[in-house]
Amino acid sequence: MSQLEELRKKTIRPTVPQRTDGFSSSELDSEPESKSEQQTNVSNFPLRESNWPEQVPSSCSSLTAMSSKKRQKGVRLDEAIASELERFCLEEKITIETLIEAAWLEMQNHPKLRQKILKSAKNRRQKRFKLGRLQAKRTELAALETEVAKFLD
Repeated sequence: MSQLEELRKKTIRPTVPQRTDGFSSSELDSEPESKSEQQTNVSNFPLRESNWPEQVPSSCSSLTAMSSKKRQKGVRLDEAIASELERFCLEEKITIETLIEAAWLEMQNHPKLRQKILKSAKNRRQKRFKLGRLQAKRTELAALETEVAKFLD
């Protein structure tokens, strides 16, 4: 078998068979026979969609709006800051994404905090831009030095 075929086999993901242990409407409507079955039987819970609007509190209706998420591109962070962020989030039992979302919401509600953060972010961006330009110049210089070395030999 060629290497190409081996790679293709690795990229094909196995499929998962359709679940057959779901609830049917007849299971939901049936009454439990005993007290022990009543405690563990899921049919006691209102799972039919027709009952949802009456049984879900209005405060929970915003949860469906919050559940939609957009995948963002990978974020590049300074190594030290990334390590501190990961450690902090582990200690606080939150994700970096929820921390960023909360910080964004707080920043929107506090204009002075927003201005302070924006000033800091712009300074950091300017430093990164200068560092990037410096690195590009170093790379160009190294390429020129090799050209000069080839010319002198």
